[in-house]
Amino acid sequence: MQIYDVIVVGAGVSGLAAANNLMLNGFDVLVVEARDRVGGRINSQAFAGVIVDLGASWIHGVQENPITRLAKKHNISTWRSQMCGPSPDNILHREMFNTEFKRLTHEQKLKIANWMADFLDYLETVQIDEESHLKSIADLKRQFILEQNIIKEDESYIDYIADTLFLYEYAIEAKDLSAESHHADIDFAGSDRLFPQGYAQITDLLAKNLVIQLNEPVQSIDYSGDLVQVITAASQYHATYVLVTVPLGVLKHADIGFNPYLPQSKRKSISQLEMGILNKIYLEFEDVFWDKEAQSIACLSPEHRIAREMMNFYPLSQKPILMAFTAGVVAKQLEHLSDRELIALVIDSLKHMYGENLPNLKNYCITRWHSDEYSYGSYSYLPVGVKAKRRQKLGKPVDNKVFFAGEATSFYFPSTVHGAFLSGVRSAYQILQIDLLTEDVRKKTAIVEDPYL
Repeated sequence: MQIYDVIVVGAGVSGLAAANNLMLNGFDVLVVEARDRVGGRINSQAFAGVIVDLGASWIHGVQENPITRLAKKHNISTWRSQMCGPSPDNILHREMFNTEFKRLTHEQKLKIANWMADFLDYLETVQIDEESHLKSIADLKRQFILEQNIIKEDESYIDYIADTLFLYEYAIEAKDLSAESHHADIDFAGSDRLFPQGYAQITDLLAKNLVIQLNEPVQSIDYSGDLVQVITAASQYHATYVLVTVPLGVLKHADIGFNPYLPQSKRKSISQLEMGILNKIYLEFEDVFWDKEAQSIACLSPEHRIAREMMNFYPLSQKPILMAFTAGVVAKQLEHLSDRELIALVIDSLKHMYGENLPNLKNYCITRWHSDEYSYGSYSYLPVGVKAKRRQKLGKPVDNKVFFAGEATSFYFPSTVHGAFLSGVRSAYQILQIDLLTEDVRKKTAIVEDPYL
């Protein structure tokens, strides 16, 4: 019987980062992955002659970001994107339509940009206290509207701003998102960047020298004895430690059984934190009928939320490709529609904006992350009534045998690839401390309680 030092459950970026760190420190590591590929919620695929990302797409903030360092070190090219991020200047680079599908002028976009700057300033002035988690971002938005005496006809601008800043960033509606989220998360400085050849270049790089068992969904983890047993339908593996890096959605769905049952604090964290949904619909047309230079297309109509935010892929690919986002509750509802029904909704929205005579649609690609049995969502968020410290508790080891990593366990960088990566580094560090140092030495050297949060 082979006994590994560590078994890593999940070959997403957190699991791969941890496995690499442990392997470099001389540990015998096995990675067990349910899918037929590595990467998890990073999934780059060929579409219309280019590579597109079905899951994670952006490096959020390039300065000091570990993903930027990896890309630069290994000559992986990136492309500056003004599509997302809390920057009012980004608004000016969008082709925007109002609630009546009339194209907004530069002056109107400048007004929205100024409102966004004011709203961001307002959010920074909001004092975070012990009761902050009981409020929602929508509560703060309503307060902002009242304090600024925003007229009714301008409220659609504020709704759009809130969606841009929160719905498409946190994958959940503002009314369900804790007001603590905005202050709990830390952003890296600098622009956001995309990978022209796909984000999977990063996970493929991290997986290069690891022993990975694909197509093996873990059914249960037994840590009742001296060794941890990781059981799949086909095999049973043994190790001194196990690191669980599956998405929060899988833990919430209880697809992996634990023996003994996980402690109450861990179960409470799994129960209280939630998974948001951000889906993508890639569309290839015969020709470009929108502004080739616009970074994105935005529609303020509340009735056309499937095309409320669309990215223009022409500058990146030189192909007539658009990508529509759906997010939050709407995204979950739309997953039940057929491909044909979804495409019809997007085309209908585009016809309202650009007229009836659109070029023919040649190809499409649709994601349904909530229906994905190995994720049950896109990434985690902090719901109203739950404190950010729940993330730290989710990431705590159990009995110094079972460890947890992933973006949902990251206190400062949740919902991001760099947060997932750093959580894997953190967990590897925790295992190294426990394995190599006595308890007394660990206490004396633990200057930083939780590095790489």
